[in-house]
This record gives sequence, C-alpha cells and structure tokens, in this order.
Amino acid sequence: MVSDYVILADSTADLSKEFMDRFNVSVIPMRFTMGGKTYFDKDISSHEFYSSIRNSREAPTTTQINPEEYSDYFEKFLNNQMNVIYVCFSSALSGTYNSACIAANDLNSKHKCKVKVIDSLSASLGEGLMIYKAALKKQDGASFEEVAEWLEEYKHKVAHIFTVDDLNQLSKSGRLTRTSAFFGTMMNIKPVLHVNDNGELVLLEKVRGRNKAIDLMAEKTKEYSEGLKNDLFMIVHGDCVDDANRLAEKIKDKLGNIDISKNIVFGNVTPIIGAHTGLGTLAVFFESNHR
Repeated sequence: MVSDYVILADSTADLSKEFMDRFNVSVIPMRFTMGGKTYFDKDISSHEFYSSIRNSREAPTTTQINPEEYSDYFEKFLNNQMNVIYVCFSSALSGTYNSACIAANDLNSKHKCKVKVIDSLSASLGEGLMIYKAALKKQDGASFEEVAEWLEEYKHKVAHIFTVDDLNQLSKSGRLTRTSAFFGTMMNIKPVLHVNDNGELVLLEKVRGRNKAIDLMAEKTKEYSEGLKNDLFMIVHGDCVDDANRLAEKIKDKLGNIDISKNIVFGNVTPIIGAHTGLGTLAVFFESNHR
C-alpha cells in the first residue's frame, strides 16, 4: 500500500535551500558548462556564477536530464513506496519534459507506486509558486491525486513578467539574433516579456531604458492581478538586488495593500536559467486570472 508521496522539482524552479528544507521538496540537480568545466548547479552560488559571466566571453551552456537519469531519481522514491509528483520546466522551453515522461511511463508499467509528471508551462519561480502552493496543500492533507489534479489547473493562472538587461547573453544562448542584440543594445532597448498559455516566451513590449522596463513590469503586475486578493508575489533577479527591491517598491505603490516583508518573496535566478537570460534578469511571478 502506498503510504505517502513526494513533490519533486528541478533546478529551473530557482527554489532556495531554505524552502526545500522547510517543505521537504527534493530538487533534481541539473548541469551546465562554463569555461570548459561542467558543474552541477548546486556546486556554485549564484553570485559566483554571475561573477564568472562578467569575466568570460564564452556563454555557459546547459545539459538536459536524460530519461535514464530521471529513472534513477524517480525509482528511489518508488522503491520506498512513495508516489512522485514532478513539476517540470515548460515543455515549450526544453526537452526535459519529454525525457521525464519517457522515464515515468516506463516506471509506471513496473511499479505499484506512480510518477505523475506535470508540465508546468512555467519557468523559474513560476514553477516555484506552483510547488509552494502544492506543498501547502500536501501539508493540509491533500492526496497525491488531489494535488496532481490541482496543479494541472493552477498552472494556467501563474503569471510571469520579466525583463533582461543583457541582450548579448540572449544572443549567445541562441534566443536572439546577433543583429537584433547589437542594435537593441545600441538603442538601449529593454524587452518586457511574459510566458503565454503554451509556456512560450512572448514579447509584451519594448521600452527604452531599465527604469521604464521596471515601471512597465509593475504596471503589468497590477493589470494581471486585478480583482484578486493576491497575497504572494515572487521576485527573482540575476545579481541585481537593487533593481529587485525597486520593482518591489513599485508593485507596492501600484497595488497599495502590499507589505513587502510579508507579501513578496525574493530569490536568485540560479545558473540553469541564468545561462540563457544573463546578468540583470528581473522577473515577478504571481497568481493571475490568465497568463
């Protein structure tokens, strides 16, 4: 008889160790290569990672988790009579979801315990917000089936609004052409983006200058959370803590009823996401009526 279940995340969820320990969430580590050396993301701090980016012309690259690796992680829990809910990075941004499904389908045919892979259609603390809410439900006694079903519905209500400061990093990682990065940098263009219903990165608007980008992010946060009693906003940054604090203040000003110390959680864009978005990435995640 299955006695329990575990909620799993991976490195793309940008969750802190304190969170993982508090809610007993296990995180599958992921790898990246920088300067000719391969690391697990847990082996290097975010500050060390961004310092290395500043001092290197070579863009870091990431490596997907393959089905065999997923099987090894999942099976440890299945063998201990635990079901698994794995909240995975958006399938529109990576092939990891397909790899996880291959492993889960194979294991589910062999074990009484089951693996449920959730395509979060999210990234960074968008995934983190889903996992946080799911962990609270688990603490309150929700079953494996109830939490898995709830996650499939809730993922469509997680808004992601973000900007990047370094267009050249997006170019190096293949997310933007060199020409667009060059002219965008020359004109001080800052894109404000979101993640759509399909889990894809989509441009909302281009503005000139960092301050205007942060202003627009706060405005979109107000627009997207209109009519909701939203008591939790998650902000992550790529080694730009002052900008994260400034965004929090602007969100507070826009919404009026936000206590930064109680309603806003800050985090770091960890290496796996940061390898593609670069220094100065700034994002806010929250519950919304739509993506």
